[in-house]
Amino acid sequence: MISVSVVADPGGEQTRSLRKWLQRDAKLASSTGVTPHSAKPDPEAMSGGLEWLNFAVSSAIGMGSLITSIATWCSTRSAGQQVRLSSDQGGSAQVSAEETEPDRARERATEVLGDETPES
Repeated sequence: MISVSVVADPGGEQTRSLRKWLQRDAKLASSTGVTPHSAKPDPEAMSGGLEWLNFAVSSAIGMGSLITSIATWCSTRSAGQQVRLSSDQGGSAQVSAEETEPDRARERATEVLGDETPES
């Protein structure tokens, strides 16, 4: 499971924007390696706002598509917008507009997935 959160988004506005962007991304929607996943809210959590998005990622290609879509969204935001991706396996990475470059997207996918990188 991959958790996605917008850095420095206390009101959740940017996270809602990112969620809408990802829902409208036809290339991401057609990717067989990425599935949106709803997590049950933690009843003990202090915040009631939307703070993260979750995705099941079953391939390296799917992970690359997710990162590229997020990076493209970052490029439409104010300068310096970043999104944090974290794997339930412990890997994580920050994604910014620079990750629209294929090599950078692959590097971030490896950071998030680590040795658990699913086969493409």
